[in-house]
Amino acid sequence: AVYSSGEDDTVHIHTGTYSENVVVNRGVNIVGEQRNTTTVEATHYLPFVFYVSQRDVNISNLTIGPYSLLGIMCVSVDNVTIYNNNLFSPVGVTLLSSLDTNIIHNIFSENVISILSLPFSLNLIFDSSLIMDQIETFSHTHGGLVIKNNNISNSHVGIMLFCADNNVITKNTIINLSPYTPDYINVLLLSSSGNRFQNNTLVNGGIFIYDSYNNQMHNNTVNGEPLVYLENLSHIVVDYGGQVILVNCDNITVENTVISNVSVAIELLGTNNSVIQNNDVSYCTLGVCMFSSHGNKVYSNSFHPALLAIVSTSGGNTIDGNTIQDSLVGVSVVSIESLTLSQPMENQIQLTVTGGDQPNIITNNNLSNVPFGIIVVSNASNTVENNTLTNPYSMKETGLGIAVISFETIQVQCFLNGTFQITARGGDGENSVTGNSLSNLTVGVVVISDAYNTITNNMLDNIYIGVVTVSIDSIHVTAEGEIHTYGYTSGELSATTHVSIAGGNRDVVVEDNQLFNSELGIIIISDAANTVVNNTLDNTEILGVTIVSLKSVDITAAQTQIRNNSVYHLQGNLNLSIIGGEKDNIVEENTLFNPGVGVVLLSDGSNTVAGNTIVNAQVLGTTIVSMSSTTVEVEFKQKDVYNPSVHNRTINATIEVSLHSGGVNNVVENNNVSAAEAGVIIVSNANNMVTGNMLNDIQLTGVVMFSLDKVFVDAELNQRSTSNHTGRVENNNGTIQVSLTGGEKTNVVENNSLLTSRLCGVTVVSNSDNVIGNNTLRNTTFGAGIMAVSLEKADLSLNFSFITHGSLQHVHNFSSELHIHASGGSHQNLIKDNKVQDSLFGIVAVSNADDTLFNNTLTNVESVGIMYVSLNSTSMSYDVNNSGYSFLFTAHGGETHSIIWDNQITDVDIQGGNLSSGVLVVSNANVTVENNTIHNLTTHKITTPTHNYSLTSKGILLLPANIRYTENVNSQVVDALVEILPDNAVNGHILRNNDIDGSDAGTGVSLWYSSNHHIYGNTIKNTTYGIHIPFNQLQKELNSQYCNISAYSYSNGSLIYHNNLINNTISAFDECNNSWNNVYPSGGNYCGDYTGTDFYRCLLYTS
Repeated sequence: AVYSSGEDDTVHIHTGTYSENVVVNRGVNIVGEQRNTTTVEATHYLPFVFYVSQRDVNISNLTIGPYSLLGIMCVSVDNVTIYNNNLFSPVGVTLLSSLDTNIIHNIFSENVISILSLPFSLNLIFDSSLIMDQIETFSHTHGGLVIKNNNISNSHVGIMLFCADNNVITKNTIINLSPYTPDYINVLLLSSSGNRFQNNTLVNGGIFIYDSYNNQMHNNTVNGEPLVYLENLSHIVVDYGGQVILVNCDNITVENTVISNVSVAIELLGTNNSVIQNNDVSYCTLGVCMFSSHGNKVYSNSFHPALLAIVSTSGGNTIDGNTIQDSLVGVSVVSIESLTLSQPMENQIQLTVTGGDQPNIITNNNLSNVPFGIIVVSNASNTVENNTLTNPYSMKETGLGIAVISFETIQVQCFLNGTFQITARGGDGENSVTGNSLSNLTVGVVVISDAYNTITNNMLDNIYIGVVTVSIDSIHVTAEGEIHTYGYTSGELSATTHVSIAGGNRDVVVEDNQLFNSELGIIIISDAANTVVNNTLDNTEILGVTIVSLKSVDITAAQTQIRNNSVYHLQGNLNLSIIGGEKDNIVEENTLFNPGVGVVLLSDGSNTVAGNTIVNAQVLGTTIVSMSSTTVEVEFKQKDVYNPSVHNRTINATIEVSLHSGGVNNVVENNNVSAAEAGVIIVSNANNMVTGNMLNDIQLTGVVMFSLDKVFVDAELNQRSTSNHTGRVENNNGTIQVSLTGGEKTNVVENNSLLTSRLCGVTVVSNSDNVIGNNTLRNTTFGAGIMAVSLEKADLSLNFSFITHGSLQHVHNFSSELHIHASGGSHQNLIKDNKVQDSLFGIVAVSNADDTLFNNTLTNVESVGIMYVSLNSTSMSYDVNNSGYSFLFTAHGGETHSIIWDNQITDVDIQGGNLSSGVLVVSNANVTVENNTIHNLTTHKITTPTHNYSLTSKGILLLPANIRYTENVNSQVVDALVEILPDNAVNGHILRNNDIDGSDAGTGVSLWYSSNHHIYGNTIKNTTYGIHIPFNQLQKELNSQYCNISAYSYSNGSLIYHNNLINNTISAFDECNNSWNNVYPSGGNYCGDYTGTDFYRCLLYTS
């Protein structure tokens, strides 16, 4: 009927239900017979019932909805009247760029929005290039509406006006029958000014306004109480009202009111220097809300509950002494100086947000059952002090105590070509979070800024993450993508994302806090100088104190997908670059009980960890990783070819990781660590000092230093697969290569006390000068008291291939090759004045350097007291296939000048078999073993049904360094060979002036395949063998049908003289070719108890 009518015609609709979408494109009157019995509902094809595109239209006496999205939509029209209708659609009346519309005497029920007025047209939806043109015309140009005598019930938003001025809203009743529903608002005015709002009745919702001025509001009620609306007034006290709204006011006091069941209890818009005190606010969406309002004080109010109790979008306010209960957010301050939307270029839209710089003070508030306590976002100096937040235990899964985020600017740019950019810069206002008490939260305190931050004297209990500070100078994100389609089965999609983060460089102080029962205690991420002092952490199950110094992080990810009919290509790349921060970090005088890991530092600066007490660390006491730079490059390629019966897929993936260790100086001193798996671990290329620490009951290792310059990892994985009706077959192969280069800075470990470090007391791996001195170590019963390994470089390569097939992916044709090569470092170790008691190995030094081991005291050694291994290089190969494996190990010794001097070794057991010894030297030449005292050796006789033999510990044992071991297993047949390779060294070792007393057991000095030594001036007494030089000792030791011995070098050419051999069962035994006489007879050896024949012209047996 509408389509066939003319201008000013009246269309009568009889009682009944009609399903159609009515486009009203001429000025007509549409009148229903009776509004409760005449219903018009939209069809399923379009979202509206009435679409009005012509002026001078009247619609009355109808029921519209409820199943269509839009009841009546008016687009770019005026002089429309909507009268006496029932509207049940989600959006009852929608006005787009429409003026002078009368909405009178209608009933709205169960809408999302009953009446909606917006300043733009539908063109904006279909043509994004018009966005800026539309935005620029939003400035208060539309209005002339009359909204009168309507009854609105149970709508989320009763009336919403955006950029609609000079309207009349009167005598409406807007009721939400449910008392507290946070998402319900009776009236919402956004950027709408000059309106007359009077004689309206609002129940359980109230009114919310923003950027709206010069409105006349009279005789309105909210929940039966007056709506107090003040504009451009000052020096007034308000102590009543169902809702209070202050617009452009100054020095207003709102006190002693009782307000409930409204969207906003007390709202300040452009209002300054006012006081909100002693008010009781309950069941409100927003308790106190402040926009562009400064210098206000909100104190001693009670909120219970509110969705957001206190909200401010401006700075310079004080929030003090409030009680907030059962709310989602306690205090939220988002201080924004300006928000600008612009169009720098035709194809670009830019949004710039500038943080406010007026300080915020939030103190002495008491919050309970509030998941998100205090949130501050600004560019100002913020003080959050002496607040209490207590939540039930169940809220630990979701809660946040205090968050302070400082930003200077945030800029968002959108380009119509598909590019999106975000740039954010951290704020530089100083933040102080002090004296707060928080419990039962996911995160306690979070501070994100580029400012000087102080977090002190807070108490946090039962919180997953205690304190987090992140210093950020800037973040830049760029994302772009393109989509091209070619017909129905072909197309191309590409996307690239780049993220760049620069760390902030202003200092962070975390001091005097108490944290109980957390997973992560204190976390600091910055490029600043960080100080963590005098905190107490109890039961931090994962990490106690963690500092990550970052200068920059860059991430680039790209992906391309191409489909061309039956062929599909996928390619992706990921590039990551991390540069470590170079500022100083200090962690001292903290107390940590029951942490997983006590202190963790990742930094390229100078780090000090001092005076901390770490008790019962589940994993590790302290670890420092000095990181200069890390780069990661990942590439992934996939090709799929789909045929009717076969699907072929090819995958190639590569990853390349490069890490450069750095650091300036690391100092770990005077800490007390007990009951941990490991005490102190340092990985760096810095000058490291570990001194004055007390470590007790360490399960694995006490102090570990890895001095590394760089680590390089390169891996590739290839897969070819075919799938058909018989199943799936995959051919897989890959390679992994790892290269390590030792660092060259100085390491010092001294004056530490390690009690019960079961696996290893002190371990240093480096290519640098190391000093390990004056340490006390006990109970390293499964490893070494001190181990120093000089490593110049290590390389590892792994190649593998295998085939899988069938639904269970059975593996066959498996093969792999593993190769490892290492070169000994050339910088010296100085190991002196240490005391090692109750160890399996006392001191172990492995190097290709001039090492000095001096004046160490070792007691109750189960295997070896001092082991020195001069290693030039070593390599290992391990090849595996379906039929067996082959293994090859080769070592080439060094010839550096090392000294083992003036050490005291007592009680050497035989846990290392016949290798057990006071001093064990594995080297080709030039080692001096002098003035050492070795007492109390061991002999253990073993009797079996086939033969008898003895295990004896040695005072000094010399072994060859050039060896090769080969093992082949094929079809369970084992073939093994040990080769003693030629020793071409001209000079051997010097053993002189050592005092060896076996206490009626053991062997004084023994040489296995070790040549050309000078052995003189030693005193050897009370042993089974004084000096023992066997011909082929390994053959006796191994005694295996699967292993052969091949020796190219034996223990020949040594000069042995002027030794004192006293009270030994056998003074000397030599199966090789050595000289026992320097100048016979006075150049022989003294044997005080020998009365037999001098067979070797070696013994001087005068009394």
